[in-house]
Amino acid sequence: MLRSAKKNKVHRKDVAKKAGVSPSTVSRAINDNPSIPVSTRNRVKKIAEELGYVPSHLGRNYYQKKSFRIGIVMPFSYDKKVRVFPTEYFSKVLFGALLSASREGYTINIIADSGFSSQELEKLVLSHSVDGLIFPVCKIGDNRFSYLYKKGIPFIFIHYYVRNKPYLYVDCDSKPGMEESL
Repeated sequence: MLRSAKKNKVHRKDVAKKAGVSPSTVSRAINDNPSIPVSTRNRVKKIAEELGYVPSHLGRNYYQKKSFRIGIVMPFSYDKKVRVFPTEYFSKVLFGALLSASREGYTINIIADSGFSSQELEKLVLSHSVDGLIFPVCKIGDNRFSYLYKKGIPFIFIHYYVRNKPYLYVDCDSKPGMEESL
């Protein structure tokens, strides 16, 4: 079944042939490159739609030098007593991240962190596996973050603030909840 779907797939060169342009012009037209006249862009897009052409996300990622994936680094242990999502809070954080990422055209990868080194985390980003990292759980004194920061690797903490460091973090305003509980 997969084979027949792949066999009938419309390729960029098919659109190019019907439109009378080069395959690279098809890519640039679909990506609204201003070097391609608007009339050509519209014609190429119309032909692409008629043929059922769907651009490869890998090609888009290569062209834009982005993976459009964000890694959520979760602690991982083979110990069955250690829970990855110890409270409902983490499930809600993950759901919120998924919604926000989706709105911006990103997907979320869960990265099971069983003790990655700073360099291994850096490789995830530099190899375009992910464009940045989210840490919903952090250990106090984890020295990987200063390394990532110095290397310019984008990352953010959730519900964790590191005093005297320029790291990005998000947190909830717990004051209304505390006031309501009193």
